[in-house]
Amino acid sequence: MIALRTHGISKGFGGVLAVQNVTLNVQIGTVHSVIGPNGAGKTTLINLISGIYRPDAGRIELFGTDVTGHAPERLVGHGLSRTFQNIKIFNEMTVLENVLVGAHQRLNTSILAGMLNLPSIWKADKEVTEEAEALLETVGIADVRHADASQISYGHLKRLEIARALASHPKLLLLDEPAAGLNASETANIASVVKGLSENGLGILLVEHDMSLVMAISDRISVLDQGKTLMEGTPDEVRADPRVIKAYLGEPA
Repeated sequence: MIALRTHGISKGFGGVLAVQNVTLNVQIGTVHSVIGPNGAGKTTLINLISGIYRPDAGRIELFGTDVTGHAPERLVGHGLSRTFQNIKIFNEMTVLENVLVGAHQRLNTSILAGMLNLPSIWKADKEVTEEAEALLETVGIADVRHADASQISYGHLKRLEIARALASHPKLLLLDEPAAGLNASETANIASVVKGLSENGLGILLVEHDMSLVMAISDRISVLDQGKTLMEGTPDEVRADPRVIKAYLGEPA
């Protein structure tokens, strides 16, 4: 099943096209990575898909529904969630509380019920807390759930952001450089988490510079260069393509 389709989307800034006529399909239960040199348009592309930017041309579909130009909060209702290259965590909250923030948009308990402290609120709070703790188990940081977010390591923060994104019950997860700034061990942890999520049926669009990670966990890879799709294929196809070697991986010695 197709989770995401982009049909020839383009976006310009000040007369410069950052993304030009990009088309891609992301299947449920797969990791589809987007790579390319700095300035290739990767972040602009993920910002278009997640509703931060509106495309100048083209169409974006989630699970067959046209969502072009929808605001980020509306896209949550269509099953999309994302992380950011620059971590956006509430440092004054605990790790667990940060995950609970990610669940708030799907909770349907009424304001009146909350004011009256009705049993329905207690039940919902208990269920969502148990689920948040399970998500922290999924990403491997449940042992620090009661610590302030400001006190945990950078690698743990990266996994916390994934857990918080999962709290909205996405069917498609956009990951913007989840391994940036991580050491080899932390990157391996992220790789294990991401691959496990896709194997459990989640569609994942991954923007990442770490080529070892990309090649290890991707099912499909789209290569951008100067805002255009240079090629798309399997990791083996991308690794062997001379255009990719020239544009991104470096000329062979």
